[in-house]
Amino acid sequence: MLKPEAALKISTTTQNYINEISPQIEGWFYPVDMMLFAMTEAFHQSISASGDIAEIGVWKGKSLALLAMLADKSECIYAMDLFFDDLLQQTQSNISTFTTPEQSARIHYVTGNTADYSTDYLRTLFKNKLRFLHIDAGHEYHEVLHTLTLTAPFMHDYGIISMDDYHDREFPGVHAATLDYCYETTKGLWVPFLAGGNKIYLANPVYAKQFQLFLCKEAYFRDSMRLSRIKDSIVLIIQSKLPMKSEVIQHIIEQQLNGLKSASELNELTQKARHHSQTELAALQPNN
Repeated sequence: MLKPEAALKISTTTQNYINEISPQIEGWFYPVDMMLFAMTEAFHQSISASGDIAEIGVWKGKSLALLAMLADKSECIYAMDLFFDDLLQQTQSNISTFTTPEQSARIHYVTGNTADYSTDYLRTLFKNKLRFLHIDAGHEYHEVLHTLTLTAPFMHDYGIISMDDYHDREFPGVHAATLDYCYETTKGLWVPFLAGGNKIYLANPVYAKQFQLFLCKEAYFRDSMRLSRIKDSIVLIIQSKLPMKSEVIQHIIEQQLNGLKSASELNELTQKARHHSQTELAALQPNN
């Protein structure tokens, strides 16, 4: 049973970050996406989901600080970046200034180029599966496709991936590679389902609809969203210029979920997604 009221537990933290902290850290992070990061945490709490977090492309730690504030004390956050010049020192300074020692201790800094990472390296690095992944690394088509192909198999079934600059016309490769990964590489086992300020969010089709329903019941977003479609996937657009009633959106999404006639069919979709991830990892083994 989903519990949207779980969002109330983190609203003070999120509002303080948006109003007081984020203006003091250099970087690009829309308030609506700050709220969606918080809603991701609340959604995962509501279904008792756990797992680690990774951010690929950190800059100076603007979004990393929020992730550190929201993460459970048992979760590890991987902050992965080239960290050229003194960016690592600037990031660590921002994190120590705006988060508690307990929160900053959750962060594991990883310096390197994503293009050089291998499956074996990530298997050694990630001690647990990931429940949230924020990708803001290389923005060219081949870079984005490589990053997704490499990292998505390490996600939990209920994991959510946030793709930065998906809506930015300066970086058309992000948009193209994201859709190619979803519909060509994974054949729809990952789908775009949520459009934020400058990010699009990906998930397993079943959990995507559950998260959409979760947001429909959240007062902060009520009657400010609308539905669109990419191929066979319905996408929830946050803070739309053409909003729909949340009850209408909820009805449409519930109809789609009800179209899967039994719990066994929901489980079958999830099992297919899990099998795909395992097969993809196996195919990347050097001896295969």
